[in-house]
Parts: sequence; structure tokens; C-alpha cells
Amino acid sequence: MLMTSALSSISLYTWLLIASCRLPAGCHAISSASSSGGQAPLFVLLLDGLRWDYPLDSNLTGFSRLRQRGASVLPLRPVYPSLCLPNIYSMFTGVYPHHHGLVGNENYDPSLDAIFNKSSPGLMSLLHTELGVETLWDSLSRVGRRSLLYYLPGCAYSGNYGPSVCARPYRTMAPLEEVQSALLEGAKSMRNGYADLVVLYVDLLDWGGHRFGPESATNRRRLLRQIDVLVSLATKQIVDSDWGASAGAHLLVIGDHGMSGVVKADRADLQNFAKHSDVLRVVHVGAAVGVWPVPGKNQSLWQMMQLMQSQHPHVEVLTDAQLISRFYPRVANQPEQPAVSARLPPISLLAEPGIFVETFHRHYPSYSSGPAKGWHGYDPVAKDMHTAVLVAGPLVQPGKLLSNATIGFDAVESLDVYPLMRRLLGLKDSEQHYRNRIWRRQSSSRLLSDLLLRADDGDPASGIERKHNDESAALMLDRLNAKSPTSGAESVICRSSSSSSAAAILLLMTLQLVFEL
Repeated sequence: MLMTSALSSISLYTWLLIASCRLPAGCHAISSASSSGGQAPLFVLLLDGLRWDYPLDSNLTGFSRLRQRGASVLPLRPVYPSLCLPNIYSMFTGVYPHHHGLVGNENYDPSLDAIFNKSSPGLMSLLHTELGVETLWDSLSRVGRRSLLYYLPGCAYSGNYGPSVCARPYRTMAPLEEVQSALLEGAKSMRNGYADLVVLYVDLLDWGGHRFGPESATNRRRLLRQIDVLVSLATKQIVDSDWGASAGAHLLVIGDHGMSGVVKADRADLQNFAKHSDVLRVVHVGAAVGVWPVPGKNQSLWQMMQLMQSQHPHVEVLTDAQLISRFYPRVANQPEQPAVSARLPPISLLAEPGIFVETFHRHYPSYSSGPAKGWHGYDPVAKDMHTAVLVAGPLVQPGKLLSNATIGFDAVESLDVYPLMRRLLGLKDSEQHYRNRIWRRQSSSRLLSDLLLRADDGDPASGIERKHNDESAALMLDRLNAKSPTSGAESVICRSSSSSSAAAILLLMTLQLVFEL
């Protein structure tokens, strides 16, 4: 009986100690899930089709609030091609598509003679891990930290990624109420200490942009406002909450590409120039098309593609070497070049914005509402292809707005967000990245973090862990009441600079024990 009473009182003393530790400087509670160094959690809201100018709409209160609370990069340039899979996995690996291996929304693997798309099981297994490519969630897993992915393309209950990582597998156009449920579930997982990284993918804007056009009233007034509600909810759950501030949690809202209007009359048909017998495979339709010649037909097919370009000057034909030199120059000019994925097409057709390339069996798409009115995949320098990134949390400079002019170099690319996320999560830079020199110019990647984050954040690009002053340390308190799924144990640590404070707490515990017993 006495033992039961004593044990029950210990729980009370734990809460008393937590409350008491709020008062002295440097005193905080940490859970078993986060006791390894105060790593802060990160929630990523990934919005497919978020064009760079959407967050500037003053009628969108959620975006406006987040811009005030945090920092923004407008515009953010996608990598080539400006499609979903290449950009998502450049963001989360820090390397260009021709290196990580997902070079389009459709990926033809010559060794397997198979095409993989966003819905294909085991898509993540196509990443070139043998070349040192590693996703952010794999990096976290190696140091014992957990991630949860919701609806992310390539995420399925297969291979190494079961429900413990893919909380909800990829699903196109998940109902809004389910997306909101996933957002709350992910925030709760971070709050209770289970997950350090949560990624929630939403494709509503991409669907609306294709179907109705990026400037349509439906896209602007209805769909974008629904997304704004999600942004507002995420901000309240992560940034505005007491838990978010105490845990040092950050919210990052980012798009993968923008959207351009298209006109059905402006189209070029591949089958008018290429013989079907000369073509082994064709991937994609619209802005960026990849072509594999039948062995022995390279020269004849190339000549026909040149003829197509002469008759359609708004469609450019590039070899794989030309494509690398044009779109991945920072990698091409490095002394140690990474291996190029075999999934990069030998011939690529690149249309200008507003032009649509049709192929043998795939033509201009139509919906029940009529022909498609929006497309992407065009040259990333096109303004309509640009997207945005907004980030908020205790380490971020509030109200900071970065543009190409303020940054001081040509553009921030989507893969530049990778080192920013590592920095927010407290991860050191990967030695593999330095050894292979597969990041783009290090100075520009680091500059993005340096401009967005507070000066006292530290410099992980030099392998230095974050150091905080008293004020920022108070904001980076470990998650209260965090419980590991394998162990519900909590430890409470009170680092008080005052010995009298510690003595007072100990006296309070002793007196309460006497009364309880």
C-alpha cells in the first residue's frame, strides 16, 4: 500500500519538477526520445503546383500570417525538369535529378526495361544509393531519429518503407478532410516525441492548375483558399503553439514547381517526324519529353528530331550531354563529376512555355471540364515554373523576404533547401556529399540558410553543431510529455544556475512525499 502510494506520488513529483524547472534559467525537461542532444523537429508541408506568386495574395490570411511569422524565398527555381518527382527528391537528397536517378515523373530504367511513375511500388528503391545518394529521412534513421511521410509520391508499404515511415502511402487527390487529419496526426507525432520529421504532400493546386489553369477563378478563389486553410492550421499547430516554441519546432511550406497556361493549338506531334520503328521508348508528354532510340537507329532518329526542331522552333532538341551542360552546370564544371543515371534520356525535347509536345499514343489531355489549361515541366528559368518556400520557427528571422536581387546570385534552386532542412534538424553535413562533391556550389547552399536563420544558429556546413545563447536555448527546450513507442519512460533534468533553486525543489519533493505516505 505504501509502495503504491509512493509510486503514484512520484508521478506528481515529476509534474511538480517540470513546473518548477520552468522558472530557473537553463532548466528543462527532456524525454527519452530526444535526450541525445536537443534535436528540433521539422514539419514540411509540400504543396504540388504552388506557383511563386500565390503566397503573395493578400486575401490568403494563412500565407500572410506565415510570411509575417517567418521568412520567405520568392521565387524558388525548380531543377530541370520542372516536374514533381525530380524536384521532390532533389529537395530531400540535395542532388540533381541526373544523379539521384528520378529524372522525371516517368522513369525508364534500361536495365529493367520498365517505366516507373509516382504510383509505382518501390519507387524509392530506384534512388542511386550506391552513388552516395541518401534521403533526409534515411539520414535521420541512421542516427536513431524517426520520420513520417504522408501521401508522398514514391512512398508505399513496400521495401524498407513500411507504415513506420510511410504513415499514409501515396494517393492522388486525397480528400481535404483526410489531409487535415494527416496534418493533425503528424503534428501530434512530433509533439509526443515520436517523429522528428513529418512531410505532408498535397496535390490539390497541381490538379487544379492542370484542369482549370493557374489563373482561373476556380484555382485562385476556391482551391488556393482551401490550401490557405491548411497553411493556417499548420502554423497554429507548429509555430503559434506553446509546444512548438518550447520544442524548437519549425514549419517549412514549399512547392515543387509552378504552372503555366497552355493553348491547345500550340502543339507539336512527335509521330509526324519519328518512325515508330526507330523509337524504343518515349517518356512524358507536354513540356519535357524523353526519347530512347532503338539500338542502331541513333543517327537517323536524331536527324528526324532536328527536322522537327526546324519546323517547330519553339521545341528544342538536346542530347543528354547538352542537357547536363545546360541545366546542371555546377556539377558539370566540378573536377570530380558524379556518375550520370542511365535513366537520363539520350534525346530530350524541351518545349517553350505554352507549347505542348504530343507523342505516338498520347495527345493533348482533356477532362470533363474540357481541354487542359495548365502545364509544367518547362525550362526552370521561366517565371511561371518558379515556386516558393516559407519557413518559420525560433531560429528563423521573422518577416525576412529573399529574392534573386537580395541573395546576390542567379537563383535559389529547390535542392538548396536540403541543407536548410538539415540545419533546422541539427544534422551535420554528410561526408559523402563532400567526398563526391555532388552538392551544387556550397557557398550558395549555405548562403540560403545564413540569410534565413538567426546569426547565433551555428554553421553545420563546417560540421559544427548548433550553439544557442540563453534566449534561443530556452526556445529549444525538449518536448514535454514525449513518449517513445518502445518506451514510455521520461527523464527530467533540471540544470539550474542557482543551487538554492535546486534545494527548494528537493525540499518540495520531500515534503510532498511525507504527506502522501
